[in-house]
Amino acid sequence: MPDPRTGSGLLHAPRLRGDLPAAAPQPVRGRPARRHPAALLRATLLADAKKDLPGAARIIDRALGIPDERPAPGELLRLRADLAQRSGDTETSRRAQAEAEAAVSAAVLNEWL
Repeated sequence: MPDPRTGSGLLHAPRLRGDLPAAAPQPVRGRPARRHPAALLRATLLADAKKDLPGAARIIDRALGIPDERPAPGELLRLRADLAQRSGDTETSRRAQAEAEAAVSAAVLNEWL
């Protein structure tokens, strides 16, 4: 049967979407897969862009309480110390800074062993 649009050849059935090969899933950019890096990104953006220091501190405190992601990375603890210092909470700032130094020391020690 000829194609009525062109007047020649056979009618060709259009390819259905299901006939096409599936594309490989693409990774989402800008969102770290692990929770600590994601919390670090969100807290940094919240503190610097929105100037919401208490909100950023809550994000970090929540991330530090995640039991399956221990030990806590030093970056989170350093940011928590910075936020506490900017908020005027010197006690929390000192404690978080000491924990950050301990976490970094432990990470370095684990790499050597």
